[in-house]
Amino acid sequence: MSITMMLRGDYDKGLYGVIKNCPEWLSLEQFRAVAHTSKRKTKWLLENGVIPCMDSGKHTHRFQIRPSDVAGFLRRRDAGELNSIIPTGTFCSNQLHSPPMPNTDP
Repeated sequence: MSITMMLRGDYDKGLYGVIKNCPEWLSLEQFRAVAHTSKRKTKWLLENGVIPCMDSGKHTHRFQIRPSDVAGFLRRRDAGELNSIIPTGTFCSNQLHSPPMPNTDP
């Protein structure tokens, strides 16, 4: 077995450890706790279909996410597959990383 295969296996075991005690469906807040993401970024990921979920359309308790989809997201994020999908600077309040504001001067 190659080292990359062993590392991949260890990584998957780690993901299993994270999600094995999860309920059948996770809320937005539960997902945030597992993925360590901000509320704004998590909401964007769910609304734009980056993470498969059930959207009830309600104002509260809107999203339901399967633990297997959480594991898939974490695997893709850590592999760098989402770098081109997620807009850079959109979820950061730091001016150095924020996209430039349009010029409104006449």
